[in-house]
Amino acid sequence: MYFQLIDYSDYFYRMVRRGVIPTGRGGKFVQLNYDDTEFVVMSPMEFSRYHANIVERFCMGRQLSGYYNDKRDKYYTIDTSLEIMGGGMWKVDDELSTLHLCGTSRAYGDYDDTGLREKVSSVLTGYSVILGK
Repeated sequence: MYFQLIDYSDYFYRMVRRGVIPTGRGGKFVQLNYDDTEFVVMSPMEFSRYHANIVERFCMGRQLSGYYNDKRDKYYTIDTSLEIMGGGMWKVDDELSTLHLCGTSRAYGDYDDTGLREKVSSVLTGYSVILGK
C-alpha cells in the first residue's frame, strides 16, 4: 500500500486568505484508505470546522459521491472503496521542524498509529513526527 500526506494549508493561506503560510499552524486531520493508498489529510482549523469537511473536500477532489448527516458534522461516502480510518488534531512548527498528531475525531474515532510515524516521516523529510492520543 502507498502513502500520501495532503496538507490544505497552502491552498487555504495562499488562495483563500491571500497571505503567507504561518510557520506555526494547526488543525484537524483524517486518515483514509482509498485506491490502494493510505492518506493523512490535514486542514487548518479555520478551513475545516469538522473532520467531515476534510472528508467531503477529499471526496470532491476525486469525484466521489457522499452526503452529510442532519447535524452536518459527519460526511458519508457512497463509494465503498473509501475507508475512513479515523482522525485527530495536528500542529506543525516549521521553525522547530516538528509535526504533532494527536487526539481523536468525534465523528470517525481514533486514527491508526501503526507505523504512522514512519510513513509520515518518509514524505515529510527533515521533520520530527510526534504521535499522541
